[in-house]
Amino acid sequence: MMVAAAASASVVFGQDLPAELRPQLQKILGETGEYCERLKGMALDFFCQEKISEIVREFEKRVGRRAVSEDISDTRIFEDLRIRKTTRNSYLYDYQLVKKGGEYREQRNLLEENGRPRDEKNVLLKTMRFTAEYLVFGPVGFLSRYWQNQFNYSIEGTDRVEGRDTFVISAQPKEIRDDNYYRGRIWVDEKDSSILRIEWEPLAPEATTDKLASLIGNLKRKIIVTGDYALEKNGVRFPSRMTAREIYTTGEGKEHMKYEASYVYSGYKFFTVETEVTIKK
Repeated sequence: MMVAAAASASVVFGQDLPAELRPQLQKILGETGEYCERLKGMALDFFCQEKISEIVREFEKRVGRRAVSEDISDTRIFEDLRIRKTTRNSYLYDYQLVKKGGEYREQRNLLEENGRPRDEKNVLLKTMRFTAEYLVFGPVGFLSRYWQNQFNYSIEGTDRVEGRDTFVISAQPKEIRDDNYYRGRIWVDEKDSSILRIEWEPLAPEATTDKLASLIGNLKRKIIVTGDYALEKNGVRFPSRMTAREIYTTGEGKEHMKYEASYVYSGYKFFTVETEVTIKK
């Protein structure tokens, strides 16, 4: 199979990967690569409801003392963050995606904002930190033929997703570039190589736009986006949920969640799902 051959050339196995799992990784990359190529070529027209809940926290500096030994008089000053303000938002959209040939089009109509009815057509997402675009094509960026040549892969272990046994595959970019600075984790069904979950994490998150870094030193920023693909139609998996988290960690290892959002997709209506995907058994 041509896809499997291309994948084979790009695979780097983890040092502790048992020899008996290496053919399994080759098989996974071959089948998921074929799926992504067909996903790119399919005709698609569907809409669903997209329900978003987000929490944004603003912080201020907290200074205190902490004992460093059993002698309570032996203390040192430390800096940390504490929440100053929390903002919560919710949105409900009608979401439509149409793909025909090489043309892609997304459209959102806002139905509800923070519990109040809205009737706004063809709008941009109003989320405060992150957006979701063309999520159904999420697997392509890690597992298509082209991108399999840009990543090193390994099997991290196993897990259960939606009641199904999965292999957890890690993908590390061979070279950090403007178009390839994410590392990923992919949950692949052990039986048929269906892609059930993907996690994206930028290796060098862009500079923060708030003033957290100026409040205290040694803050590390981490962004994690996870997409779940629980719905299957005509051999294609569609997003059921996406979560986004922005986390700041102090030099002492304490985590502060700056932002978290949940995107839930439901009520799908399909007009066109035309593909030759044959991975499903």
